[in-house]
Parts: sequence; structure tokens; C-alpha cells
Amino acid sequence: MVWHACRSCLFKAWRSHLEKYSSDHSRFTRGKGGCPFHCFALQRGCADCRQAQELGLDVQILGTDGIGHPECIKVAGKAAEGTVYSGYFSLDDKRPYIQRWAAEFKKKYGTDPGLVEGLANDCVILVAKAIELGGANREGIAKVLAGIGTTYPVVMGALVENKFDANGDMVSEMLMYIVKDGQTVLYK
Repeated sequence: MVWHACRSCLFKAWRSHLEKYSSDHSRFTRGKGGCPFHCFALQRGCADCRQAQELGLDVQILGTDGIGHPECIKVAGKAAEGTVYSGYFSLDDKRPYIQRWAAEFKKKYGTDPGLVEGLANDCVILVAKAIELGGANREGIAKVLAGIGTTYPVVMGALVENKFDANGDMVSEMLMYIVKDGQTVLYK
């Protein structure tokens, strides 16, 4: 796939309701296109994919992991096809620890896990480790969390080796996905 330079990128903040952004989308029909990029809540991205299609926009939609949620793809329908996004989890990811965790999750809950379940799992594991090492108090938890990967050992989760850099930012491998035939698959 050839990527076209983004002349205008559409950044939208969190919205708790579905409102139309036809005027924003129509900017992409003037000139030589662009590529909308979304940082959004689930509902916003679903609506934006549909609206872009309704307006006849021929643009590459890029975004964050919310686009890949099965509910978003269901709501957006065919408008989600070809959307590329970054994320941390896919059942297509063949790393053994991800496959093992996904199989254990499905056995316990009767359904495949998604990104939300993986992130929730890793958050609980991180907080539990922080309480174990720093005590059940605010200062101890904050100190340990900020030091995982530098001062304290890396914490293996469902999705990644959880660790933070000296600035307290998560250090993690991002994966790229594309919506193809109504499913998210690893982008190759």
C-alpha cells in the first residue's frame, strides 16, 4: 500500500455522544485529500467511519486501538474496511504468552478476549505487584509503578512485558492492524 502524505489530519478529542462532523469531513473533499487520524472513544470512531463513507471521501483512515474493537467494526460496517490502526493485542499475534493467555481467558469466560480485556488484566497485575512491593498506600504504589522496568523488575502481563522508562512512560511494542473483511488482522 502506498501511503499518501497527510495534508490535513483530523484530530478529535473525546466525545461522549454521536454528533456529526460533516463540516470537518468535507474539508477532505477540497484539495487533494488527506488522511483522517482519530484519537477517540469507541462511538466517535464508528460514526466517523460511516460519515466519511456517506460523504464519499476517498481517504485512508488511521487511528488508535478503539477502531479495532468488534463493536466499532459492527457499527461502522463496511465503512471500517481498510482502516489501519495501532494497538497492543490481536488473536493473530502468535507470541506464545499471548496465545496461552487468550486460551486461558476463553476457557474461563467462554469468549475470546480483546484489547480491553488484555489491558484490564495487565493493569490489575501491575497494581497488584505495586501493592506487593510498595505497600497498600498511594505513595508506595506510585513509586513502584514508576520504577517497574528501571528500579523494579519487568512485570509480565497478558499483552506485553510491562515496563516504564525513566520518565514513567510505558515502553511497549506497538502492532499495526488493518480491518479486512470485517475483521482485524495484523497489518503486513
